[in-house]
Amino acid sequence: AGDGIVNVVDVVKLVGHVLGTSPLGGFLLCEADINGDGIINVVDIVGMVNIILSNGRAYQEDATEATIEYSNSNINIEADGYIGGIDLTVEFASESFEFELGDHFVADWTVNGNTAHIVMVSDKTIENVLNVTSGQIVSISNVIVANSNEEVSTTLNENLPADYSIKAAYPNPFNPSTTLELALNINADVSVKVFNITGQLVDVIAEGNFVSGNYNWNWNAENLASGTYFITTQIGNEISQQKVTLIK
Repeated sequence: AGDGIVNVVDVVKLVGHVLGTSPLGGFLLCEADINGDGIINVVDIVGMVNIILSNGRAYQEDATEATIEYSNSNINIEADGYIGGIDLTVEFASESFEFELGDHFVADWTVNGNTAHIVMVSDKTIENVLNVTSGQIVSISNVIVANSNEEVSTTLNENLPADYSIKAAYPNPFNPSTTLELALNINADVSVKVFNITGQLVDVIAEGNFVSGNYNWNWNAENLASGTYFITTQIGNEISQQKVTLIK
C-alpha cells in the first residue's frame, strides 16, 4: 500500500490487481512482483502472505502436482502437498447463481454475466474452493494453482453429468401407448416428434424450451395403424432417434 509495512491490506490490494478491480501502477506494481518473474499473479499473493506470516504457517512440503475436482455444485483440490493459492474462472449455467467460498486467509471474486473470476490464498493448504448454493457449474478455465512460491502442474477432473439422457420407450412393442423418459440437466430447446416409415410427421409429443429436470411423456397411438414408427428427439442441435412398433 506504499506505507512501508507488509500486511493484509497489501494482500487485498494485490488480489484487486489480479481481479482487475483496482490495478496497481508505478512503484507499487514493481513491488508487487514478489517472486521477480515479471508476472503478477496468485503466486505473488501467496508469497506476500508468507511474508506476513513470517513463514509461520503449519509446515507442509510444497505440492508439485494438483488435481481440481469439480461437479455442478462444488470445486475441490487434491494435491501432494501445500497449496497456498488459486486463481480460476468459473462458468455457470445462467447469470443466476450463488456460491460460498472455502474459509481462507483472503478470498475475493468478480462477476461478469454467468462467469465468476475467483482468487483465494490461504496459510493452510486449500482443499475446498467453493460450494454452489444456487445454480450449476458448467466449466472452469484460466486456472493457476500455486504452492508457497511457484505455479503447480494442475489437472482438471470434470465430474459433470451429461446434458441429457433418453431412456428407451417402454413398452415396445406397444398397444396403444408407450412412455418416453428424458432426464435434462440443462435448460434447452426440446422437440419430440413421431414419424412413420415414409418420413411423414404423425405426431408431436413435446416442443418448446424446457428447464432442467425429469420428464415423462406418454404417446398414445390409438388413431394410427399398426406398424413401425420413429420417435425423434432434438435437444439443442443434437438429434437422437429410436424405433418403436405399434401392434394392434
